Amino acid sequence: MYPTGSIDASWWSATQVESLEKTLARLKRTYNVDENRVHLMGVSDGGTGVYFFGLRDATPWSVLFPFNGHLRVLANPMVGADGEFYLGNLVNTPAYIVNGGQDPLYPVSAVEPYVALLQRAGAPVQFRPQPMAGHDTSSWPAESPVVEAFEREHPRDPLPDRLSWQTERTDRYNRFRWVVIDTLKATRSEGALEDHNVLERTAPLDVGLRIDSRKDPRRVIEVIPDSDAAAMGLRKDDILVSMDGLPIRTAEDIGRAFGGHPIRSPMVFVVERGGQRLQMQIDFPPLPKPPITEEAFPRRKPSGRVDLERRGNEVQARTRGVGAFTLLLSPSDFDFDKPIRVVVNGQVAFDGRVRTDLATLLRWSWRDVDRTMLFAAELKVEVPPQSSTPVGRF
Repeated sequence: MYPTGSIDASWWSATQVESLEKTLARLKRTYNVDENRVHLMGVSDGGTGVYFFGLRDATPWSVLFPFNGHLRVLANPMVGADGEFYLGNLVNTPAYIVNGGQDPLYPVSAVEPYVALLQRAGAPVQFRPQPMAGHDTSSWPAESPVVEAFEREHPRDPLPDRLSWQTERTDRYNRFRWVVIDTLKATRSEGALEDHNVLERTAPLDVGLRIDSRKDPRRVIEVIPDSDAAAMGLRKDDILVSMDGLPIRTAEDIGRAFGGHPIRSPMVFVVERGGQRLQMQIDFPPLPKPPITEEAFPRRKPSGRVDLERRGNEVQARTRGVGAFTLLLSPSDFDFDKPIRVVVNGQVAFDGRVRTDLATLLRWSWRDVDRTMLFAAELKVEVPPQSSTPVGRF
């Protein structure tokens, strides 16, 4: 299926989420689709859209294939992406990421810090940088067999024993597979859950020299305070005459001078200032600076997160910022002839038998159109306060 987006309905909007959900449901009602081999692939804005669905609406997808996309786009308030984003949600779905080294929009160097953060969070990602590719699909002939093999090797687990989901709202984006976050509310029983949201990236190589290539590229329009350019004595309105003996006429000349200079050796500038020519020098490139740390995504609203682990009829849950959640119980995973036990933040929240319910089965099967996710009952769980009194309803 090849859906098309537009500038008025970008992939990171609620409109497209609803559209894609309904289109996929219609497809599955019409054809005998293997629900556990439905993958999502996109290029450029489509690749960024693939990230969006993995972060916000990941239930249907077996594998994510974001090509030439960038998570940082979703963090830009100018694009109007719907809601907030939590990289930990990508631990649930394998991702095969491709970016080009010569891409002027989202080069490998810009994407790598996000991939490293995903790997630290435990997300099952495979990064395939293409050093000579641009913002294009020129790598596809070579990548296609590997992509297809990756898809074959990663069928979806519709009812995973372990999962994690985080959201800042409960009207949408609050469900993953067999858990639904119903209420956002901090409780005294919750513990700390690590939030993988801090990027570490190499500080850019910046001498501190600024020019305007559209006007006179030789004229210095700004010198960054405390920079190498400032330390060697360069000033605003200086005219660059030569660098390492190379005459400067264009911005490309400046780039060639920097690129052709031997590592960690004096670089000689000749500049014109007030009708006089001055010579100055710096060591180039400068010594490496400490890595820059910054938030991957801003945190503007309170959010809630649930981490679940199922062992037989027992579910261990850890929460943060969640007052209540619903477990969707499948007879494939739970024995309804025996008690079901739910422990939340170390305290028993429910321990008892759960009755199956035909209305629940029909409601969720109609919504999901998924023969591998059939839920015979819902278990509403209140996150207990600090006391150990068991609570629950079904």
